[in-house]
Amino acid sequence: MIMTEKTLVLMRHSIASDIYESGAKNDFERPLSQEGITKAKEQAKTLKETLGEVDIIAASPLLRAMQTAEIVAAEFKSSVKIKTAPELADSMDVNGYGEIIKNLSARYSKVILIGHNPAISALARELCGDYVSLSAGDYKIIES
Repeated sequence: MIMTEKTLVLMRHSIASDIYESGAKNDFERPLSQEGITKAKEQAKTLKETLGEVDIIAASPLLRAMQTAEIVAAEFKSSVKIKTAPELADSMDVNGYGEIIKNLSARYSKVILIGHNPAISALARELCGDYVSLSAGDYKIIES
């Protein structure tokens, strides 16, 4: 039997702009700050160096998460597909994150999920069995 190694990256969206300063109408439309864009580019470069390639990026539909996904995908310079995953928009529902992982890991070997706290950190803690708290733009790589 051939065993395929699976890699899951749990990433919190990068640093967002203040809702009032950004002019966003609501939290859904809050963009990354300039600092967040810079951090996302740095993290994307490190991910590329570490992983080589990824199969798919699934991101919350909130603007800051989609912008983070686009920056990460651009670093890989390949046709990495970005999947909008409404399940990742709920920052409180770890079960929704679990469902998307189950669905994607059945089809792909290297997956990046970009979501929100506290759910993304809670899921990282659950999967690692260790304390994990992801700051904006940070990630945790889980291999199995």
